[in-house]
Formats: sequence, structure tokens, C-alpha cells
Amino acid sequence: MDSPSSVPSVPAALPETDEARLLFYVEVLMANVPLLIADLSSAKYAFLSFSEKTRREVKQKSTLIQSIGRTFTSLQNANKSLIATQQSLREYEMKLVRAAPPTFVTSEEALRLSNTTANGDTPTAELNGSASPAPAETAAAESQRFLTAFPDNVLILSEEDIRPVREVEEVYEKESTAYRDAAKVCNAMEDAFEQTQDRCRTMTEHVQDLKWRFQEVYSGWKSAEQERGMVRIMRDELAGRRAIMTEALHEIKTIKDECYAKEFRIIEDSIAQAQAEEESIKAELQAKRCRYELELATYQIAYKEQQAEVESLREQLKLLRTHQRDLEILAKKQQLEEMDRNCLRKLVMETLTLTPSKYGKVDDRKLTPEQEAQVRSDHPLVSVLAARISVLEEQRKTIGRLLTSARGMRKSDAVSVTVEQIRTLLEPEIQLDEEALACE
Repeated sequence: MDSPSSVPSVPAALPETDEARLLFYVEVLMANVPLLIADLSSAKYAFLSFSEKTRREVKQKSTLIQSIGRTFTSLQNANKSLIATQQSLREYEMKLVRAAPPTFVTSEEALRLSNTTANGDTPTAELNGSASPAPAETAAAESQRFLTAFPDNVLILSEEDIRPVREVEEVYEKESTAYRDAAKVCNAMEDAFEQTQDRCRTMTEHVQDLKWRFQEVYSGWKSAEQERGMVRIMRDELAGRRAIMTEALHEIKTIKDECYAKEFRIIEDSIAQAQAEEESIKAELQAKRCRYELELATYQIAYKEQQAEVESLREQLKLLRTHQRDLEILAKKQQLEEMDRNCLRKLVMETLTLTPSKYGKVDDRKLTPEQEAQVRSDHPLVSVLAARISVLEEQRKTIGRLLTSARGMRKSDAVSVTVEQIRTLLEPEIQLDEEALACE
């Protein structure tokens, strides 16, 4: 196992790998980014004289610098994550080495391996006690493995205790060799079995192909026999059909003659009936026309009467609106007169000076333009209030009639019905014709 590598510091010369060089260049560029930004900030007024192309290039360079900064940050994060991953990998390797099965050696072998590794020599003897020398690479790998796993996975035994272990290892090697030979034989048998399966599959496909061909030939022969039988039957039927067709043509001709005669009679009857219906329809239309003309004249007279009533209602409405405006002006005058009367100081002065009131009557008072404008502005509110009062008056009359009709009732159901009618009458909000009020 290699020892954990520490994070390399920034060398004085250029790095050797592409990744290290890229990180070095990015660090240098990021170190110069504040200077570049300061230069760009000091030259912002010079950008106004640049062409549109130069401005776009400057914007692209600024964007490129920002993207390089973000890329450098992501590279640093990736480098940190790589170092953390390497550290975790080394920890997992150490855990795997500790979890390896133990290795049994004698004290002499362990001492020799330790001395050999310390001196830098390559051991040539095997650790299982055999006399044949092992290759240098295998011995070096085993010594490195033993020395790496020496604290936990290497067990030092005496010569007497390790001899049964060596014997068991030899038996294990023999059994492993026999198992490998048996595995080779099994693989060869599996290959032969697969080849036999392929040949069986090929023969099965060939037999199936022959069976399909036989089925096709047999089906063709049966279909030919059926076609011959059908031809014979069709020949017999053809003679009978010809006789039937001759007789049918004769019958068809007779039926056509009868149909033509019946059709001619039906057409004559239909024409006569249609003419009679036409005469009756004409008479009915004439009667309806006379009736509709009379109704139209009646409707026209009623329409003119309604128009006259509408005109009279319009005149009455205009008169009522004029009267309403006069009443509003009079109410305004009365309000002003009441305000003048309620003014205590003015009343005291008039009493002390024995001067009569400025206005003899309410009608003699004249409104100022501001007061007239106030009356006009209050007119929509007064109209809405009057309309609501009218609706409430109608509801009051309806409720009074309901209460009068329910006064003599003794059944609770009738009283409940009356209460429900009153609730239904009072639940909805009062709906006014805003457009009609606005037209005033």
C-alpha cells in the first residue's frame, strides 16, 4: 500500500500535467482579476466613444472573466472533492488489507523478510517451506504484502505448529489443481453440449421445414379437390339458375307493368289531392292574412295609444322632476333658514338692535351659485333616497296586507308561511335602476 499523498504546493516552475498547468493559469488570472476590474472601472467613460462592436467585445470579455472565476471556483471544489475521495479510497484499502485472511510464517521467515526489506534486497525463497526458488517479482510482492499486513494479518508460529499448516496448504493446492482440472473438463463438456444442442436445433428446424412443406402440399391437394367439387356443384347450379333467371325475368316484366299502372294511378290521385290541399291552403292563408291585417291594425292603434301614454308619462315625469328640483331648492332654503335661526349670536344681535330678519320668507331667499351647485350635486343622492323610500313604502304596504290577512289565522303553519313570506320579501337587497336615475 502506498502512503497517502499530501496536497502539492505551488511549484516555482510551470507544472508538468495539463490539469496542474490549467489550475496555475487560472490562479494567476484570478489574482489579476481585481486589477482588471479596476482598469475597466476607470475606463468606463472612455467606453462611450467606442463603437458598438467594441462595446460588445468589452461586455463579452467581462462575461468571460466572470465565467473564468466561476470555473476556477468549481475546479477548486472538484480538487477538494478529489482529495477527499482519494483519502477515503486509502482508508478503504487499509480496511481491505486488515480484513484479508491471516498469513502463517515462522519467526525466521518474518525476520528474514524484515531484514531483506530493510536492506532493499529481493527474497528468493518461498514462505511455505518448499526448496524450489520463486521468481523475484512474486517474492517481492509477497514480502511487501507480509510487511504491509504484518501487525494484524501475519501470525508467527513455531516450526512444529506451522508444519501442519504447510501440509494443509499443500493439500489445498492439490485440491485447487484438481478443481481447476475438473472445471476445465466441465467447460469442455459444456461446449460439446452446446454444440450438440445447436445440431439438434438445426435438425429440428429442418424437420419442421419438411413438415411445413408437407402441410403446404397436403393443403394444396385438399384445396384442389374442394375446388373440383365446387366446380361440379357450380355447373349443376348454373343450369338451374339459368332456368330460374328466365322465369324470373318474365315475372319481373309482368310485375313492372303492374307497378307502372299502379304508380300512374297513385300519381294521378296524388296530384288531385295536392291540388285540393293547395286550394284549401290558399283559402286558409287568405283568411289568416285578413285576420293578421286586422290584428296589425289593432296593434298599430294600440301602439299609437301607448305612444300617447308614454308621451303623457314623459311630460308628467318632466313635471315631477321639475317639482322635485323645486322641492330640493326649497329644502335647501329651509336648511339655510334653519341654520340662520339656530345661530344664537345672530338672534341676540337682531333682538338687541331690533332689526328684522334679512329674509322675510323662505321663498324670498336666493341661493348663491355654490349653493345651487351643491343642490345639483345632491340631486342623485336625493333621487336614490326617494326611490329607496318608495320601494320601502311598497314593501311596508305588502307586509301590512300580509299581517292583516294573518291576523285572524290560528294555525301555526299559516303564521309560519306568513313569516316566511315577510322574510323572503325583506331578505333581498333593494335593486334600483341606476341608468334611469342617472338619466335624470
